[in-house]
Amino acid sequence: MSFRRKTYPEVSEQLLTTVLGGVAGELHPYPPPGGRGPARYPLRAGPVAQITSVYGLVHGVSQTFERDSDYVLSADGTALEWKDGTRPDPGSVFEVNYLRAGANARVNDLYPGSVVRTLLEAVALETAGLYAQMQAVYDAGFLATASGSALDHVVSLLGISRVRAGRNAATLEFHRLANARGEIAVVAGTRVLTADGAIEYETLDELRLADGQPSGRVAARDLVADNDGVPAGSLTLLARPIVGIERVANPAPSSRLDQDETDAELRIRARSFLAGAERGTPGAISNAIARQGLRGEVSEPAPGRIEVLIHDADLTPERKARLEFEIDAARPAGVERQVVYGPAPLSVDLEVRLSTAPGLIETDLQRVHADVRAGIEDYFARLPLKSDGSLAKLTGLALGVPGTDDLRFVAATAGGADVLDVA
Repeated sequence: MSFRRKTYPEVSEQLLTTVLGGVAGELHPYPPPGGRGPARYPLRAGPVAQITSVYGLVHGVSQTFERDSDYVLSADGTALEWKDGTRPDPGSVFEVNYLRAGANARVNDLYPGSVVRTLLEAVALETAGLYAQMQAVYDAGFLATASGSALDHVVSLLGISRVRAGRNAATLEFHRLANARGEIAVVAGTRVLTADGAIEYETLDELRLADGQPSGRVAARDLVADNDGVPAGSLTLLARPIVGIERVANPAPSSRLDQDETDAELRIRARSFLAGAERGTPGAISNAIARQGLRGEVSEPAPGRIEVLIHDADLTPERKARLEFEIDAARPAGVERQVVYGPAPLSVDLEVRLSTAPGLIETDLQRVHADVRAGIEDYFARLPLKSDGSLAKLTGLALGVPGTDDLRFVAATAGGADVLDVA
């Protein structure tokens, strides 16, 4: 069960409901044990005069549910009934505050400014502050949400520490083999050495070479703090060959980092370590595919069986054998696997019309265009291979950029075919 922070309005309302003789914070699991929607939840202290509020988690964030659009009180006043609006996250709990029919208020001096109301609000404020502190403590325990020194403590469990300023860094350029086809993935944490193997660098982010892209660059950092810098063209040896990559080199000499490793960079490095260490999971299989410079999707159609879809139907028998060997090394024992080879993903050519706020100067207009373009590119880069793109989500991304008023889709093609469906 995830921790849910309660804000001052929620705490204040629960205290007020209790003072009025109602029931505050009655917990219910969603969905009910063994049940699926539509959901009806009997209230323990019914019949109920009014449900004052319902709180729960939606996409991991605390939310207040709306009466009549998200839920209603049943006609007999004994149960909460969910409607087709927003519902809590599956596997979470929600809290119901309500007033019982015929209940008498224990205190009637509840007007703003009264002694009782002032004391109640003071207690609610202090309690909400404690919830905020508890949220910070909860977030500090997870790789995705911890920051600063808390993140240092989390990654120390993996034997990882933050890289400080002064470490040597360089840009690495990876070149595709002339006859290699399809997308090539160079995962974060890929190791590259000097010709004599004395100095070793690791990449700081993932690099993907699209089909037809001859080369790409990614930042890398020395693994040892006190090594000397390296000249241009000295980092040329891959610690582990990458299928489809012909050569690698640093086009410029290394330089000293002028700041400590950021939280985002430290998280990427920790995730790369975990991905390389895990075995017997879908993530381990996906990582084995990525190490072969390919992109695939792992699914579990039935217990004891996994299906791997590789988006490259033109692999040589040798590459297929090597890929399937790596998948078998990562899959759980006793689990049957099936590898399916399909066509490579097609690039989407998207044409949109962007309406911006009036009066923007040229530099702001260029920034809006660049931010919208970057958001759309990032959305498609993260989109699962089997999933359709969502026009609503793309519109939301664009409208989230300050200065954007509207977005209209003109055309979308992939492989020459029209793929735009505005229905």
